[in-house]
Order: sequence, then structure tokens, then C-alpha cells
Amino acid sequence: MDDIMTFGNLKLISELSPLKDRIQSFEDKHGCSIAAFEARLRKLPEDFELWDDFIEWKAYEDGLKDLESKLKKE
Repeated sequence: MDDIMTFGNLKLISELSPLKDRIQSFEDKHGCSIAAFEARLRKLPEDFELWDDFIEWKAYEDGLKDLESKLKKE
């Protein structure tokens, strides 16, 4: 049973890195955190390209939180 849990944890951990990389690329591209980007975005005229970035970035953030939550439960 421990081997199965260890494998499950390793699988989750391996999924974290690509998500963190994508989040970092958005932080580098926009020079801020997602919270700051969202606040800035809401003040600007509508820009579909920026909103697309936000939606994708948010999905990565949500995925990361979900994986981290699963790891804590293991």
C-alpha cells in the first residue's frame, strides 16, 4: 500500500513542475502576480488577448492549488 501511495505522490509531484513553469512564464510576461494582473486587467479597456492570458493563467493556478491539496491529503 505504501508503494502505491508513494507512486501517487510522485505522479502528483511530477505534475506540479509544468504548472509552476507556466505560472512563472505568465508572471515574467506580465511582471506581476495573478492577483495584481487581475486588478490591472479590470481597470483597462477590454483586451481579449489579456483576458485569454488571465483565463489560462487562472486555470494553471487552480490546477496547482488542486494538486497541492491532493498532496496534503496523501
